[in-house]
Amino acid sequence: MTEHDPLRQRFDMFQDESVRAATPPPVEQIPRLLRRRRRRTAGAALAAVLAVVLALVAIPSLLRGKSTPEPATSPTRAPSASTVSSAAAIEPPGGPSAGAAGSHSPTTLSPSVKPCTTDSRGLPLPPNQPGGFYLTFNDGRTLVEVSPGNLFDECPGTRITVDEIYYSWDIDRAQYTLLREISHVLTKAQPTMVVPVYAAVPHDFCGQLRGLLAINRGTAPTTVPRSVQDSPDPLNATINYMQKYGFLAPDVIDIEPYTTLMSGSQCTPAASPTPSG
Repeated sequence: MTEHDPLRQRFDMFQDESVRAATPPPVEQIPRLLRRRRRRTAGAALAAVLAVVLALVAIPSLLRGKSTPEPATSPTRAPSASTVSSAAAIEPPGGPSAGAAGSHSPTTLSPSVKPCTTDSRGLPLPPNQPGGFYLTFNDGRTLVEVSPGNLFDECPGTRITVDEIYYSWDIDRAQYTLLREISHVLTKAQPTMVVPVYAAVPHDFCGQLRGLLAINRGTAPTTVPRSVQDSPDPLNATINYMQKYGFLAPDVIDIEPYTTLMSGSQCTPAASPTPSG
């Protein structure tokens, strides 16, 4: 005999009552109910997918927005060399004001930016060029250049006046005289000049001196003295004499002794004057 189970008996009674009380929908409404149920299921799934996508988008933004806070006091960085130079360049001549905290020590410029000293002729003396300044020519001898090649960097603001000089024999004065002088200026912006074309001068068959003279102080001499003309070595004597005024880059030096010129008729004046010098 089966033992009576009160709980099982109550469950069976509840099931029978539910079956009797349940009213199934009409047959024609069943498809509509199924479609509604599917839409609710799909909507719930779509909402879940959107929630996941939004979460994936928001998390990186939150991570980027989170940064390490700056310390209250940032360490002081030592100024670079360019910063010091810029500060020195714009500092007024009087230096920092008296009320400013701290003080600035004077900035020592490198030798390459110091103004160069000059010799007695006004020509620069580059610090790294023991031989000093001189004129030179390019390989094709078409341009006049300065040496050292970095002169205008070594000596900021330097200007070199270069004169084309033409000396020829003046028959009336019986002396070599400056007949023509054309000036040029070399600077950092214009560091070279074209080698001039030397035109003929009067009586050049009696001798002449032509070339370039870098002269920054005074003017070229107006004559070649008789003492230079009659020296045992007129060529070197002429160079040494002109170098007192500037740097000479000669093109032609043909200085004849006075007695040689006076011995012929082409270079002799009608009445021989007494030359100066």
